[in-house]
Amino acid sequence: MLLACWLLLAVLYALPRAEATPVNAVKNPGFELGTLYWTFSEGASLDEGFAHSGNCSATIAYSDYIEQVFVPPINSSQVVSFTFWITRGEGTGGSAPLYISWTFDRRGSDGGINAGTDVDQDNVPVGEWVKIDITEVFLEKAEGRGLVSFSFFRASDNWLQWWIDDVSLLVEAPSQSSQDYGGSLPSNVYFRLSNVDLGAVSPGSTVSFNIPLEASSIAVVSTVRFEGEGFEWFTVKDVLPKAYPSKANIPATLTVPKNAGARAYNVKVSVAAVVGGYTVSSMATVSFSVGMGGSAYDAVHGFLEAVKVAFQRLLGNPLMLWLLILLVLILSYYSLRRR
Repeated sequence: MLLACWLLLAVLYALPRAEATPVNAVKNPGFELGTLYWTFSEGASLDEGFAHSGNCSATIAYSDYIEQVFVPPINSSQVVSFTFWITRGEGTGGSAPLYISWTFDRRGSDGGINAGTDVDQDNVPVGEWVKIDITEVFLEKAEGRGLVSFSFFRASDNWLQWWIDDVSLLVEAPSQSSQDYGGSLPSNVYFRLSNVDLGAVSPGSTVSFNIPLEASSIAVVSTVRFEGEGFEWFTVKDVLPKAYPSKANIPATLTVPKNAGARAYNVKVSVAAVVGGYTVSSMATVSFSVGMGGSAYDAVHGFLEAVKVAFQRLLGNPLMLWLLILLVLILSYYSLRRR
């Protein structure tokens, strides 16, 4: 009995724990929504026919710049990576680097709130998109301060055009949905999803459905992710990022494989968006069951999967986990007394 209890605890701790997926804090990172959420100087512009991905990129030359401001500031200690894609045109001679500058919310050891780095044109072939990773230098200069804004700019009279696309500032995703942030969002800003129950579906079938969302204002959805067994059967119909009205549906599709196990499924869907200038996220559950009639193997496998899910949920509840440990200790005590 004692051995079985300890084996049960070992199995519980060996089960994989879900990890939050980092989210991109940059709004409209690929300029597919035009200049929305960005500030463009008079000479900066969109290029709707040339891009690393999608249809648009931003382009600057001379002393132009583009900038994005974060309200509230981004906690730089939560930044996972900072990357972007750039390319350039022919220059007229001399140095014409692309500068990346950051503004922080308080002074650091460098004595100022501004810092930055640059990319030399010699490191970027003409007309070829190159991915630039500035994570290390950014974190070194950020010193844990809050990131207020960042910008790309030119500071040279040498005529050389730069193109910028797919800007990514990945930060650790919050473990709770936006309505549970405990006051970090203004009371008039919210973003919620509703659970979806698709009922019984048949193996080999395709089901179209909607994910209902409700927000305090227009929500620019950047990512939709499905998690859990069966997540790969889901696709989102809309091309993201996309702006949705305050009450809307995100259309999606469930394609069930012919060999899908006959059991109930609960797939988590997480959506990241920008509402009222704030980066928010929320989570819901898409429930469905695949019709019975499969093999005995499917039935056994379904039972084991249900047990695994129950254990994983137990691990996510500290109170229940401590109660389980206490139960094991009590059973161990009485087992030893009988001897």
